[in-house]
Amino acid sequence: MDDRQENSDRLSNEVRPRCQPFDGVEIWSMTKPTERQQLGRHITSWLCANKHCSVVDVQISQSSDNAYHCVTVFLFWVKISQPFVEQHRTPAKTQLSRAGA
Repeated sequence: MDDRQENSDRLSNEVRPRCQPFDGVEIWSMTKPTERQQLGRHITSWLCANKHCSVVDVQISQSSDNAYHCVTVFLFWVKISQPFVEQHRTPAKTQLSRAGA
């Protein structure tokens, strides 16, 4: 069994990526209002620190009881060989043309 299949098998039947395959999943679960307000910063920080990962699916779930509201974000990702920025960098000009030459 390969790593992708093992990752897929670890998830419950309720949360499955809509596209296959994936290499990993990051999960954030926040219950307190102040934590939920910071959720975007946590995810952005992870994305910036993991430029070798490309997100292939996002799922969000919400659950509640009488006292708490829990928001959970699932980011399914695949590993890429080069960060996106490096793949799409425009090559620098190495030589300028001279007028009249």
